[in-house]
Amino acid sequence: MMTRAGCQVTAVRRQTVSLPPAFNAVATDYLTDQGLDALAGINADAVVVTPVPAEMTDEGYRAGYVDLIKRLAERGYLQADTRGVMVSSTRVYAESNGGWVTEQSALNQNEPKSLAIQAAEQSLLAASPQMRVLRASGLYGRENGMLISRIRRGLASAVPDRFSNRIHRDDLSACIAQILSGSLVFPDAEAIVTASDDCPATLDEVESWLADLLGVTLTEQAAGGVARGHRRCDNSRLKARGYRFRYPSYREGYRAVLGLTAQT
Repeated sequence: MMTRAGCQVTAVRRQTVSLPPAFNAVATDYLTDQGLDALAGINADAVVVTPVPAEMTDEGYRAGYVDLIKRLAERGYLQADTRGVMVSSTRVYAESNGGWVTEQSALNQNEPKSLAIQAAEQSLLAASPQMRVLRASGLYGRENGMLISRIRRGLASAVPDRFSNRIHRDDLSACIAQILSGSLVFPDAEAIVTASDDCPATLDEVESWLADLLGVTLTEQAAGGVARGHRRCDNSRLKARGYRFRYPSYREGYRAVLGLTAQT
């Protein structure tokens, strides 16, 4: 989106093969002390931070979130006048009984991974008050994504009654692009925004609908499964500032992922 608008985009990743050809791709491990050396000489007008855990452990989350923000600040990429976006996660919310959450809802103080994400948010906004934080729910948009692949194998969730939330990757990208362009503006008091579509739904609802769409019978239950994140995300702040979803629910989103246009 930004390249189509004439912007030059430099993207830093460990693996750059999946980046758009129009990007200036920099292959480096930005979680190491030397990783950001590859950005020397690049003066960015805006910064987009999309942290990922170094590994799926408490220490990995701290390295991928807290330590990354610290390195970016130390290298001068996060200053008082830096504008841009950090993609965070709705994992930070404490609600686990199916209730609704907003940006003012209680945060999970009992899980180290959640605490690491929260600490990164706080450090980012302390260093760069003009940055905005998008707490994204489950991101989807690839035909070989985890849910579609599992349903194609006939496997249902082990926790079907749990509410799930999601946002199509095109909608998340559009949110970021509109914030950077200034067409989507959040005042300082709304620096943190929940980015999730209009349709929280139980996994059973989503999986049954998707199985029907794919012509699959769910005959087995996937192994494991913990009812973490049983909540419904309220996106009122995002929509109140003018964002309109291209894919307001999983139905429109997954039809697009599968290349279907007919209402099914």
